[in-house]
Amino acid sequence: MTQLAGKVALVTGAGSGIGRANAQVMAARGATLIVNDLHEAAAAETVALITAAGGRAIACAADVSSADAISSAIERARQQVGEIDILVNNAGVASGRKAFEDIDEATLDRMFAINVKGAMFCARAVLPGMKARMGGKIINTSSIMGIAAQRRGSHYA
Repeated sequence: MTQLAGKVALVTGAGSGIGRANAQVMAARGATLIVNDLHEAAAAETVALITAAGGRAIACAADVSSADAISSAIERARQQVGEIDILVNNAGVASGRKAFEDIDEATLDRMFAINVKGAMFCARAVLPGMKARMGGKIINTSSIMGIAAQRRGSHYA
């Protein structure tokens, strides 16, 4: 695996699951982590796990589906730890397993706001710094549902 010493990485949805695991591995490889999650306590728990293992991390609680909220949170984090070299867009929701004909517009709007617009808002917030330094990485996490459909999951795929 690539060593990440001297790099700053932002992982969204890092309060649990795959996002937390990504953050922990990146910290173990030497990156300074910005741990984003909608829930402050979950982000703080991931930070505690990283720091207990000898890594460096800060919490960045914000809603990725709000352009203003995530942009402000990323700017505050950037002031604390420096420019972001790596963005992992991991935040996402599945919103239950409904029959296609039972999926309401509010469910679709919420999923699109978090899963699609959230990734765009985060990328838009870090791109100026990456472009100015002529480097950086943006990694978008996707779901196996995109290639291996499951009954009552078409709206998530």
